[in-house]
Amino acid sequence: MTGRYALGIDVGSTSVSAAIARPGEGDRATLSTVPLGGTAEAMPSLVYVDDAGDLLTGEDAARAGADRPERLVRLRLDAVGAGIPHLVGGRALPPERVLAHLAAAAAASVREQRGAAPDALVVTHPAAWGPHRVGRVRSALDSAGLPDATLLPEPVAAATEHDAESPVRAGQAVAVYDLGGSATRCSVVRRSEPTGFALVPGSLVEVEVGGVDFDDAVLRHVLTASPGAAPETPEAPAAWGDLRRGCVGAKEELSLDAQATIPLRLPGADASVRLTRAEFEHMVEPALDRTVAALDAAIDASGLPVERVVMVGGSSRLPRAMQRLSESHDRHVAPGAHPTSAIARGAALHALASLGASAAAGPVVEASGFVAEAAATGRRLPGWARWAAIASASAAVLIGLVLVANGLAPRTTAGITPKAGPYRQPVAAFGSVWSGLDGLPVPPTGAPAAILPTATEDASEPASLRRADTAEERASEDAEATASPEPSGSETPTPTAAPTSAPSSHPVPVQPPAAPSAPPSNPAPVPSTPPSLPAPPSQSAPPSTPPSVDPPPPAPTSPPQIPVEDPPTQEPDPTPTTVPTGTPDPGTGGTASPGPSQDPTPTPGQVA
Repeated sequence: MTGRYALGIDVGSTSVSAAIARPGEGDRATLSTVPLGGTAEAMPSLVYVDDAGDLLTGEDAARAGADRPERLVRLRLDAVGAGIPHLVGGRALPPERVLAHLAAAAAASVREQRGAAPDALVVTHPAAWGPHRVGRVRSALDSAGLPDATLLPEPVAAATEHDAESPVRAGQAVAVYDLGGSATRCSVVRRSEPTGFALVPGSLVEVEVGGVDFDDAVLRHVLTASPGAAPETPEAPAAWGDLRRGCVGAKEELSLDAQATIPLRLPGADASVRLTRAEFEHMVEPALDRTVAALDAAIDASGLPVERVVMVGGSSRLPRAMQRLSESHDRHVAPGAHPTSAIARGAALHALASLGASAAAGPVVEASGFVAEAAATGRRLPGWARWAAIASASAAVLIGLVLVANGLAPRTTAGITPKAGPYRQPVAAFGSVWSGLDGLPVPPTGAPAAILPTATEDASEPASLRRADTAEERASEDAEATASPEPSGSETPTPTAAPTSAPSSHPVPVQPPAAPSAPPSNPAPVPSTPPSLPAPPSQSAPPSTPPSVDPPPPAPTSPPQIPVEDPPTQEPDPTPTTVPTGTPDPGTGGTASPGPSQDPTPTPGQVA
């Protein structure tokens, strides 16, 4: 069945969408949405009648009707089969003929992209239509060149598409909430084997609330905010068309953003109006309440236990719509991944099943758009799509290089950050203090392990911990160390009388008590005063082995300890707060301090 495909077309009151389903490997199938009218996923449900009586559809009709709106016809599904035609240029155009012409235009667009006609075609219709309306549409499709088309109720197609992503058990009932362009149709369908889904009689409830009403609400807001606009100006139909499209775009933009701006270019008004999502939701809240009540009425009328609600229709993208459904009951609400084309996708699956029941079992849902279509047909992507793909791939490679570079850079300060404050305070360790040093080379003996704060920060620091920056300071420190008496073995050394070794231009690292040969793989939580550091002089019990500062310690066999400053003589904060300002290090799993990690000259108070 190579090259065969089934086509589904959904002709709605505001837009037309199409999708194809193809047999895959074994009993699997592939499904994709086909763009109509260039890059758009759907085309407008518009027909333009020119002077010769020829019909234009979609975007072509919209462009032609911008200057001559009296020849532009919008599809009205509620008028199909009523016997009331549109009168355009002295010609009668029945609504069912408008629907059939739109379906034929969509089929021709897909046939041109695929290079062949579909093997099966399904066109959807509202579930409220009876045999009379369905018969009128079937006759119109025959006249439009689609004699083999099968007509399918919209909720059945919506449930079929949902079943492809979330299988429905046999006998289970599903509610369909279709918030369309001109109306909201709620119904309940039930899964039956092997025929698929069937509409539950008496469960259809329809209210005249749709996307058009939301567009009108935005338009009223714009005109209210600009009282100088002239709404009855007949010489600017194109400007009114642009304003209407701007309101539609703002409504769709508010589904993703917190606010939108509508340009106003009318006689007497030339400005922009800002609309927030909160304002828009407040305007449409009463209308959404009516749709929720319709859904509840449909579920009650079915008399069946309904466990999930399937949302379809372009206006179902509104975040507030899903919120209202979730607030009204505790059933699972399933927003469609393709709300605009969900019904067309379900129609394509139903058409594929008519070719062979096994072909539609377990479909693999593809991404919609040009990329999926090119991969399926081998057709060359449009130029803009190729450039977009190249740019996306380049950006991904660049981000990967940056992440790799950051992961390989050594993080000698991982896990430690100084506490904020006007005075030098003990550093607060969080996480594992070894997380940033694993795998780094051990510094040679005598090399500075850290740069301690300069003597200008705190003159009361112990001389052994202050950095001697000038020859005069080194000489002064040497004289003080010589004049200071050696403490006896029974005395506890104090910070002001600590013996010092020969003066050195490098800071002397403080040797902690004996540490294990290797850091534990899963160390216990580190308290505010790390256990690996010597106890402050103010504590009552000195360390079992007094820290030695002369001579410098030999190269350790385990990862080197990070030298940390002793606390000042003032009373430390009884509840020090750890400030984890670093970001996760992708190379080691620790946390690194912000800023360049390899700066050879850290600022005072920074641990290198």
